This record gives sequence, C-alpha cells and structure tokens, in this order.
Amino acid sequence: MGCNFLANITIPSNVTEIPIAFFRNCNKLEEVSFTSSIRYIKQNAFYGCSSLVSIGSLSSIRELGAYAFNGCSSLEQIFLTTTCSKMYINCFKGCISLHIYSEASEWPSTWFSNATFNPDNRPIYWYSETPNYDGTHWRYVSGVPTIWA
Repeated sequence: MGCNFLANITIPSNVTEIPIAFFRNCNKLEEVSFTSSIRYIKQNAFYGCSSLVSIGSLSSIRELGAYAFNGCSSLEQIFLTTTCSKMYINCFKGCISLHIYSEASEWPSTWFSNATFNPDNRPIYWYSETPNYDGTHWRYVSGVPTIWA
C-alpha cells in the first residue's frame, strides 16, 4: 500500500480482515482504530510499522498471522479477548515496548508457545477479577486496565 504519509486510519465496519502485508512498512502510521468486524489480521499486515503506538480494540479478533506486528517497536499495548484463538510465529517480534493484556485468565490451549509468537518475551497479563498479586494479572479499575499490585 502506498502509505508514506498515513498517520492514522479507522478500518471500516465492512472489513473483516487486514490482508497480507497491507500496511507493511507504513513507518509513519501511528494509530489504527478497528471496528468489531475485524476477525483476522493476516501475516505481515503491519510489518515494519515502527511508529505504530496504538491499535484500537481487537474485540472480535480470531487470528493474528505470522509476523503481523513484526517490527512495531513503538506499539505499547494490545488487548486480546477470549475470541483470539490463534497467534502465529513471531506476530510480536521486535515489539520492544509492548505489553500484552489478555482477557483469558490463563494461557489458552490454542495459542502457540510464548517463544513462538512473542520471541522478545514481552510481558503478558491475564485477566482476574479476584486479587492476584503475582505481577501477571490485571483488572479494570474505573474502566482502565490495572495490574494487581
């Protein structure tokens, strides 16, 4: 995609997937807003988007393709609901600022190993409504995700 000057975009509600390498190397892209219609982010979709800081809700996402966010070194956080059943190899490789929040309470059996999709070993936080002070669980406080501490 010719996106040398694209800084932010809202994906329309009739779009259900982000195609292979669609935003690849859009290095000015800072923010992407998704609608609840997005189900699949294909491989290399945001590869090399080094300025990408924020992506909206992935509330209906089912799969994150291989290298989907590879090299998104400015991406700060991602929220995954329990509908996210598959994450492929290196989907978060090079995401050195990333914190992963999952609404699952523990590691889903359908996810590959952490070393496979998250080779930089970025922190993953699991949702818990009951206090859990091990540093790997979170809850909502006034609508804001907050680590139990």
